[in-house]
Amino acid sequence: MKTYKLPIFGIIVKINGKKGKIKSDLHMSYEEYYEEYLEDSYDDYDKWLIYENNISLIENIILSHACSGVNILDNKYVDGINSVVQKIIIEVI
Repeated sequence: MKTYKLPIFGIIVKINGKKGKIKSDLHMSYEEYYEEYLEDSYDDYDKWLIYENNISLIENIILSHACSGVNILDNKYVDGINSVVQKIIIEVI
């Protein structure tokens, strides 16, 4: 089993052949989201769901790339992941 630790967002990818697992610090409970980004109401539950779905999508792409042999530790790859996560935060939150 190979383990890759990306230098951003606590992303850790573990690969065993063509299968693997990924985890990161990007997910948050709705309560954490509410405390961090909202001030007045719980009306933005849909925004939180969109954020979580986008993060899951990005994680699945990273995992698929790692399983396919893409060098996910390459600086340009990491910069690209950082950019897309920042875009999600700006657009959704």
